[in-house]
Amino acid sequence: MNTHKLAFLGILFCMVSSANAVEYLITDTNGNALNTTTNKLDLSNSTSKVIQVWLTYNDADRNLANPAGGLFSGGARITPSDSNQPTQVAVPAAPFTNPSNQWNPFNPQPNSPTNPTVYQVTFSRGATNPDPTLSVGIQLPATVSGAGKFLLFEATITAGANLNATGSTFTVAPVSTAPFRYGTGSTSLVAFTLQPQAYTFMVVPEPTTYALGAVATAMLGGVGFYRRKKAVKSL
Repeated sequence: MNTHKLAFLGILFCMVSSANAVEYLITDTNGNALNTTTNKLDLSNSTSKVIQVWLTYNDADRNLANPAGGLFSGGARITPSDSNQPTQVAVPAAPFTNPSNQWNPFNPQPNSPTNPTVYQVTFSRGATNPDPTLSVGIQLPATVSGAGKFLLFEATITAGANLNATGSTFTVAPVSTAPFRYGTGSTSLVAFTLQPQAYTFMVVPEPTTYALGAVATAMLGGVGFYRRKKAVKSL
């Protein structure tokens, strides 16, 4: 085999191996994927709503993690587009749910005391047993048509008084100090080669949370239009 063929195979191998990566998926509680266009998180019928943060994977990811002990740890940072305005959560811990208490420790915390609207959540299986060395990861469920997903945690999103009236984007991104890893407490944990990319979705606020001036302006405009329409009819 000549050097050109070896080089081509080497490039092909790198492309195939780097194509495998775990990713985030953010849904509402009905399982609908949230985004910034066709399915925004609408708070118009509620003061707050729950989002579900999933990890998606393919068979290659699953075949790496499960034989080695399963998904052991990871993290996610939730950031609003304007961290000085939206109130993402009310208190540090209560809005975050650890499904079936599968993580121990499960640690939601503000990214910075001076910027409490940016939260990061880190989680691990490191203390699931009295002897941490006996702790094992979670076996990722079987895929369907080559794709699988696993629920990491839930978070409650609450609109603040100054949330953008047209909606604000939220971004979920990895935490550099808490990469997604697989293995067991008694072995050397392995980080997935490629960590999840950032995932962005939009939150549309309840109308009553709009800035008071903006609401007043809109109401006056509506009244003016109604009066003009009525005047035209009377002519």
